[in-house]
Amino acid sequence: MSLLAEFYREELQRCHHRLESQRDCYSDHTVTSVETALGKVMAQLEVLCRQGTADQVVSGILNQFSHVTAQRAWVDDRFFH
Repeated sequence: MSLLAEFYREELQRCHHRLESQRDCYSDHTVTSVETALGKVMAQLEVLCRQGTADQVVSGILNQFSHVTAQRAWVDDRFFH
């Protein structure tokens, strides 16, 4: 596995761990959809890296994922003072 693919795999695994830690905040359908998308991208990382599209695909997923988790932080009552 290339170093770039391994780097992206680690980033996507962090997303999955974050999703697991917030699992109770999302519907089962949402969790399953995100896990499916992450799995598909991780399975194709080597191909995406060879094609030169991994950066665009993975950064798009990470960006969307961070928006979702950031929105959750805004409504999480543990963050209110």
